[in-house]
Amino acid sequence: MRIARSDTARRERLHANIAHFRHAARRAGLALLPSATPIQPVSCGSEAETLAMARALEDAGFWVGAIRPPTVPQGGSRLRITLSAQHAITDIDALIGELARASEAALRHPRTDAGA
Repeated sequence: MRIARSDTARRERLHANIAHFRHAARRAGLALLPSATPIQPVSCGSEAETLAMARALEDAGFWVGAIRPPTVPQGGSRLRITLSAQHAITDIDALIGELARASEAALRHPRTDAGA
């Protein structure tokens, strides 16, 4: 707790990472949901698209949670990005690039089988 209270540099780095992620994600055309926290939800549409994007990200070396019904309403599936002060800007930019590729692929090859 002492470190959390006194280490303003880490908090500032975390807030800078959040701002950078949101700016870069919007620039890449990703559908961000409102959040000023380290948890950044990216709306994906269908459950199948969300799962396909999570798999593509995992294949690229990024672990991103796929949140889908019943945790969220039907049609509200999303990816749960968790940022930290330890992430470098290059890490965030690489993630944005993979998110954009996965999103484009999901749009080109939509799936209807949610469990796939």
